[in-house]
Amino acid sequence: MRLRCSLALVLFIVTSTLLTEFEEFHHPGREYLWISFSRSGESPEGVALLEQALDRHREIRHLVITCNQQGPMAQLCLRHPDRAVALVLDDAVNAVAVDGDGSAYVAGETYSADFPSRGGFQPRKSGSHLVNSSLGNAFVAKLGPAGNVLIYSSFLGGEICTGFCQSVFGIPQFPGDVAYGIAVDATGHAYVTGLAATYTFPLVDSSSVRKQEDNQDSAFVAKVSASGNALLWSTFLRTGYSEADNRWTRFPTGAATGTAAPSGT
Repeated sequence: MRLRCSLALVLFIVTSTLLTEFEEFHHPGREYLWISFSRSGESPEGVALLEQALDRHREIRHLVITCNQQGPMAQLCLRHPDRAVALVLDDAVNAVAVDGDGSAYVAGETYSADFPSRGGFQPRKSGSHLVNSSLGNAFVAKLGPAGNVLIYSSFLGGEICTGFCQSVFGIPQFPGDVAYGIAVDATGHAYVTGLAATYTFPLVDSSSVRKQEDNQDSAFVAKVSASGNALLWSTFLRTGYSEADNRWTRFPTGAATGTAAPSGT
């Protein structure tokens, strides 16, 4: 697949908007590269939009970034190799925000022992108590405006076991803590939200109650210093059973613009 680029316009558009207002953003005669982020690769809206675009618009090229090689979005790419490519990752970027200078703030999860860590508040990946499996950690990172400089990168995670333990089925990757949302204020502080499944997720200046049982998790929000080397505060919104509910773990529309969080908070 070959893509010729000259002057480009980059837009961030949510899937639901494209599904209902497609013609507002599509102009015949132009070439497009659509970059789709889908951790599961099986969102009904994402699948429907990709199918529609592949069926009706041959001028659109697609890059699908997913963690699920067997998901329907990745499988659609395999059926259209001339126009679509799937990039399958173990590590996942779940949220991106951009500040006024053009620096990108990224949040997600990683299982990689060699994930790049630089100048962060947690330089080492947690999970040393888990034997023969890699524990998932949330991460937060900042890249320079040109995207070629990693300004800081930090793990954000705790231990899934109170002592040494091992997965019953010996799975190579075991879910732990994950970041789903990020916003940045005018002074460069990053605000991260997500789900904590570990017993020792880093809490700072917080009286939140931690999980007491293995099948509990917590919706968290944390503030990272502008330099990335300090976790200024970190707390749980609530802890309970199966808290994996997007209402508690994602910032509202507009958070990724860098204007959702006021400075000095």
